[in-house]
Amino acid sequence: MVCDTALVAVGHTTMVRLHRMLLPGPALASLVALCAVALSVAAVLGDPPAGTHPDTEPAMLGRLRTNGEFSHAAPGDGLTTLDEYRGFFFDGPNTGHTRLSFAAKELLVQVEVIPGIEGTSIVNPNFTLSEINLKEDILNPVCAFFADPERGLGFRMYWVFTPFSFDGPPLQSLDGLLSVEHAYRYHGEIYNSSCHNVLPFIGDGFVMRDVRFKGKMLEGISYDNIFTHNTLLFAHKFFPSQRHPSLEKFVKLALIDRLLEIVPNKIQNQIIYNTRVVNENAFSEFSSTVNYRESGAVVAMVSIAEEGPATSLNRHYTKAEFINRLQWAIAHELMHLLVREQNDENWAGNHLKNNSEALMGHNFPYNHGLSHVQGAQAEIEKINFRTRASVAPEGGQE
Repeated sequence: MVCDTALVAVGHTTMVRLHRMLLPGPALASLVALCAVALSVAAVLGDPPAGTHPDTEPAMLGRLRTNGEFSHAAPGDGLTTLDEYRGFFFDGPNTGHTRLSFAAKELLVQVEVIPGIEGTSIVNPNFTLSEINLKEDILNPVCAFFADPERGLGFRMYWVFTPFSFDGPPLQSLDGLLSVEHAYRYHGEIYNSSCHNVLPFIGDGFVMRDVRFKGKMLEGISYDNIFTHNTLLFAHKFFPSQRHPSLEKFVKLALIDRLLEIVPNKIQNQIIYNTRVVNENAFSEFSSTVNYRESGAVVAMVSIAEEGPATSLNRHYTKAEFINRLQWAIAHELMHLLVREQNDENWAGNHLKNNSEALMGHNFPYNHGLSHVQGAQAEIEKINFRTRASVAPEGGQE
């Protein structure tokens, strides 16, 4: 019945979700009723007392980590008391209007899901994506982990679904010999050689590297790797710089199907180009060369569902293992938006990178998921909401 969603601002910052329905008459009445409710909420909430509206949550975590010894890198969560007093309408953890806290830090997340992903055929016989409830199985457990008083990272997470954005342009080489309808989207034969699958299957995904264009000219640039050329940066299609004003304080998370690359394969002295799944199934985009509004986290759900044979398990994931892996991947990439690169001595010296319990370690908790992740002091103390990617410029503060 619901075909898409819209976001409207009430007052200055309160966000309301309105559902556009296909049915005439009753649908219009429902929309009018929702608008009336939104305006009533704004009228009831009003504004907090006159004066400044600072962002003063303490760096020390207090009751969000009960031993009281942990602290973030800086005070504040990037939300003013005006934002928090009025609150927002969320899809999770709870659906509806929620006022936020002046004392606790809150991470607001804009979640975009590629349409129809629940019906995508996956190369894994153990489950289908239609069996996975994104809210209850994946996103809400991530919220619970971040705020866990014993193991979490000292903040609360709230999230909202927004329509998926995709604006990959058509491309054509200057000699006219090579063209694609969309720079990034692909449908056709895919190889997943890393999963010991030598036979191709028909599927869909996003192309982050297309070697067919290497050395060819596109509008004056040498097109080699979509991910590194600023003009055709891979993340642009997921995170356009323009978005609704109500989402300005939200970091961005895109849940897609597969990440692919088109690469050459030499057969009997002939070059054949194959499309294959890349090894990295999740990443975060933040760079000084990119508009900070075009930054965010990307997680390839279908690629993760199919990666099991390439892992230490050497077999397909069960449904429970996939849920654990996807929860971890989303939490890990969202954490990147708060700590950015893992590039100093605390990360690189095997102190956290190979830690089996830290969220920013590289050990995937297949069997137990986030329930066996323990936020470490060395990663907690790097969290800085004032410089979070998607909201604040690289190297700057909001």
